[in-house]
Amino acid sequence: GDSPRLPGYQRRNEEERFIGDIRRCIAAGGAVLIPVFAIGKTQEVLTMLHQCREDGRLPEVPVYIGGLSTKMTVIYDKFSDSTRRCFPGFKILRDMNPITGNRRGRRRIPLEPGSIYALSSGMMTENTTSNGFARGFIDNPANMLLFVGYADPDSPGGKIRSARPGDKIRLAEDLPEVALNCGVEIYDFSGHAPRDQLLEFMQRTNARQTVLVHGDPAAQEWFAGRVERTVVPSPGKPLRL
Repeated sequence: GDSPRLPGYQRRNEEERFIGDIRRCIAAGGAVLIPVFAIGKTQEVLTMLHQCREDGRLPEVPVYIGGLSTKMTVIYDKFSDSTRRCFPGFKILRDMNPITGNRRGRRRIPLEPGSIYALSSGMMTENTTSNGFARGFIDNPANMLLFVGYADPDSPGGKIRSARPGDKIRLAEDLPEVALNCGVEIYDFSGHAPRDQLLEFMQRTNARQTVLVHGDPAAQEWFAGRVERTVVPSPGKPLRL
């Protein structure tokens, strides 16, 4: 709810941009790092990569997953047949067969040119696999760092997104800064309804009272100015409905 979606947005076009950037990076001898949230975004991205390999839009290159993403994908595959999915019967670990690893496990994830790394966490939080992997990754101009989800501005991922090429990035408080030399791109694969649809729903509902929660102040103010009888509750204070 914090920002509008670009006019004319189509997910197919965003997917083509994403896959095109991966192809160009791989062809130039680089590697691709995709920070992902362990549940939902990991499986969405892996399925997208698999489908693009199947239809020839993406070459057969190694795809690594690691961190909590691996454990969550095991659970996801186990229960995927009992839920409504776009690809019935498809099992990520069985059918796509990504290379699994963990920075702290027995098999350290190797950095190899021509590979794709979908590693958690999505915000590159300290002490996660994507954060540790990035320490030897973002200083190489041949590589690309592709963001497919939200990153808090104060998180390492958020700081990278707002940085300029060559800026020094501190991935962890106890580590020295690293130069941001790799390419950085951000894609809109949000799983949430865009704010125009949220506003339309609120206006159509025409509720006696609309309580705005779980949003940044700017987003709450935007909705409050467009929906009648809205309330922004104060933490710790009772609210009569």
